[in-house]
Amino acid sequence: MKTVLNEVEEIKMDKCVLCDDETPYTENTHIKYRNYYVEGAGQLCSECFHKVYGSSNKNELLLG
Repeated sequence: MKTVLNEVEEIKMDKCVLCDDETPYTENTHIKYRNYYVEGAGQLCSECFHKVYGSSNKNELLLG
């Protein structure tokens, strides 16, 4: 009898495109459910987002 091994799919967290730190989102999370996602650039962590766009930006959510 053959032993069948089930591969468990590893949940991968998305990383910030600037600093490579892990974000709180999985790679499968749709962009409309993310904070700090920049179309054409990708996912940023909150720290990098504020460094690039400034903390005075009232519209902190960039949704696709």
